[in-house]
Amino acid sequence: MNHKFIAIVILTLLLPFIAIGQLNGAIVVDSITRKPLPRGSIFDKGKKIVGICSDDGRIPDIPSTAYPITIRFMGYTPKLISDQATDTIFMTKYVSELPEILVESKKRNVLHLIGYVREFSDLTTFSDTISLFREKIVDFMLPSPNVKRFRGWTAPRLLKCDSYYHITNSAGIDSVSDYFPEHFSWSDWIGIFNRTELPEKLKATTIGTDTVKGKYGAASIWQRSGETTQLDIDVLADTLNFKWIPDLAGFIRDNTDFRRLTIRYNLEDVYNDVILADNISSMSFRIESKGRRRNLKHLLHTDGGVYVETYTEIYFIDKRYITVSEARNLERHPSFENKQQYLSSAKIPELQPEVKSIIDRVKNIDRDKLRLEKKPDLRYIGKYHSRKKRKKNIFSF
Repeated sequence: MNHKFIAIVILTLLLPFIAIGQLNGAIVVDSITRKPLPRGSIFDKGKKIVGICSDDGRIPDIPSTAYPITIRFMGYTPKLISDQATDTIFMTKYVSELPEILVESKKRNVLHLIGYVREFSDLTTFSDTISLFREKIVDFMLPSPNVKRFRGWTAPRLLKCDSYYHITNSAGIDSVSDYFPEHFSWSDWIGIFNRTELPEKLKATTIGTDTVKGKYGAASIWQRSGETTQLDIDVLADTLNFKWIPDLAGFIRDNTDFRRLTIRYNLEDVYNDVILADNISSMSFRIESKGRRRNLKHLLHTDGGVYVETYTEIYFIDKRYITVSEARNLERHPSFENKQQYLSSAKIPELQPEVKSIIDRVKNIDRDKLRLEKKPDLRYIGKYHSRKKRKKNIFSF
């Protein structure tokens, strides 16, 4: 047999595999230090979560149909990558600017934090994908240890929310909406800590790394560089890490099928051995689970698995110490000022064009036209006429 012909046949068979993962083996690094960035999240051109970088920053196998992809790493500007092969991907740090914080005093001893949340969630079955992008404004209220009669809250309290759904399936349906009948993400369950301590290894130095081992791997990784500290937590690596997610711990103990639950804190102005909540500049978390609520299968008409993936970023756009009476008043009467004013002052990274296009599609929905075109449910009309007919027969002799 002709050797040239055999080579062509082999190459043809291998082409589908060559097309997969054109960036396979590429490393995501800091543009200044050139150090690898671990566990960056990867999104395809449809904003769906398609992978996560390894602990040494390497890109996993990504299908060629996913390109262009976006790499997100908390504390860095998102990076859009085309389908061209490359060895190194450089991520650029961004610097958020927050207003001056009023220092804690005997009178002002409750910390009020306002956070801007970006959530990317995917609900997938064998045939359907529902992608959610959600913008939220949340707040946290954390009293100092000497406050006895006010507990506050470390879980996010919702002040404002905008949701944008993108729905696709194997039949080629592509639609958008600002409503879905079931809430399927876990983002509302992840809170923040009030205070924690640096590991002993980092207390005596301003530059260093410390890895805390857990039962199933690295439970937490601390990286300190001057006044900046990054904390990565793998909640599922050790049951001791449940302290970071008290509201979700019950679900894990009840054997809800979590595949991944990781949290990253970016901490600024860390001068002491004790880290307080006002040191948190931003945080992110990623959650993968099988199922979310029992009626999702019924809603999606599927007997197969229902999978939920959530990647969320929280940027703290305002922080201040207030009095207990002011905190109680905000607890009873929550309020929030102009969102854009806060976001412009905090210099939050811009959204990628694909997300903006979904937002524009949702905002341009002609709701009046949809209401006029929607056909009435004749089943209810039939019941109404049946009742009238029965009453007429009763009184007509």
